[in-house]
Amino acid sequence: KFGRVFIFDSNLLHAARPVSRICNVLRSVVVFKTIDPKINDPRVQFILDKTKGISHSGKTFFEHLFNTMTNLELDKKNSNDLCVAGLYHSIYGTEFYKFNDPTITRDQIKELIGDYAENLVWLFCKTEDRINAFIDNTIGVDEKIRQDLIRLELANLYDQRSNQNTIYRLEKELII
Repeated sequence: KFGRVFIFDSNLLHAARPVSRICNVLRSVVVFKTIDPKINDPRVQFILDKTKGISHSGKTFFEHLFNTMTNLELDKKNSNDLCVAGLYHSIYGTEFYKFNDPTITRDQIKELIGDYAENLVWLFCKTEDRINAFIDNTIGVDEKIRQDLIRLELANLYDQRSNQNTIYRLEKELII
């Protein structure tokens, strides 16, 4: 309709369609493409540089990592440490995604994101049968870490549009 503005998150599924014949007047469209200001954060730049050109789940590895962080940021109760862990959640590779950059060290990641966030990332990457391990706590972590690992896994699965049964099993474990 005339004089309207539509703003949306471009990560949402959308498609361009041809102009309708119903409208017989000139239509002007202005598109402003913006970028998240977090892109200038050194932690984001580091991960972007290390993952440039690598694919993952039908997108780039960086997009998946960034989307996982963004999913965590949507819940304002999540700590900054947990959100940053989302950005790095697969930096050491996992049983499912074999990313390996031998130039990346744990000390380097701790320096960038802090000890707590790096520990979450390490546990996320190195735990086998991760979903069951987090649900049953076979890794023997305290409840705060377990809850953060479950939230991290959920943000990861949401971005990959994963199996709803798996998501439901994890969501049942959350303490709200």
